[in-house]
Amino acid sequence: MKSLKLPLLFVLIVFLSGCASTRLARPTPPTLDEIISMTKAGTPADEIINKLKESRAYYPLTASEITRLSSQGVSDAVLDYIHEVHLREVREDEAQRSYDRYGWRIHPYFFFGHGYRSRWHGGLYYGW
Repeated sequence: MKSLKLPLLFVLIVFLSGCASTRLARPTPPTLDEIISMTKAGTPADEIINKLKESRAYYPLTASEITRLSSQGVSDAVLDYIHEVHLREVREDEAQRSYDRYGWRIHPYFFFGHGYRSRWHGGLYYGW
């Protein structure tokens, strides 16, 4: 039993060291009210955009929220950046859904793809 403790301890240390991370924590994304207050304080648009990039902020804004931000003085560059990030996230989400739906999984008869553009990949046709 004593000879088994040392290898188990070593394995435990190896697994726990994999959980340790040397990366710095990502800053918390600013709220919409913080973006408005930064704008009113005179923070340049490039600096606000850099803070949004660093925190990887993602805001699925409604039309009324965009209008409110614009009426509070948030620059068009910041609003455009927020919108571009939202579109990128939607596209990536849809690409992931499409991959999950039609991706490289095992399909019957080795036939898989996207609708009318599907290709036959060497298996038996349906009904053979």
